[in-house]
Amino acid sequence: MIKFKPFRYKLNKRNAMLEFRKAQFQMFCLLKQPAVFLLGVSLAYRDEKACIKLPFHKRNQNYLGQMAFAPILAGAECAAVFPLLSEIYLNKLPVKLMIKSGGFDINRPLKSNGTFIVPNIEDVASELKGKWRNKSLEIPVDLYDHENNVIGQFKFDAVLKQRAA
Repeated sequence: MIKFKPFRYKLNKRNAMLEFRKAQFQMFCLLKQPAVFLLGVSLAYRDEKACIKLPFHKRNQNYLGQMAFAPILAGAECAAVFPLLSEIYLNKLPVKLMIKSGGFDINRPLKSNGTFIVPNIEDVASELKGKWRNKSLEIPVDLYDHENNVIGQFKFDAVLKQRAA
């Protein structure tokens, strides 16, 4: 409670929803992906868009002093999946989301904090409306460094399936 004391007076409906999403993300990581929770991955908002932040600390580095590949991939998967899973659980939709494949292109090593952003999240989230019988999605994710330079791009192929009632 002490942490939110200076923030308490600025807590309007929008800020309350952002804080709820951050807490929801931390619980998702802790309960569903404990390794991601230990990597220190967190949810942040940048220009009204949700993004995933990956800290650059000793646990996430390889022996060359660069960001290791496993934390980068874990952050990219969280950025691709969490916004959709959040909408599915908040709206109680009878849908399963499965990532079936993915590809990546990393231009140079990451030597600072990383930020993962899904550039067209509104288009991807709009796919949740309608019929979900084996609907395929392409989810692009961009990786930025602390100076907002694009370091890499990921593309995940996901499938939406209707859950049995």
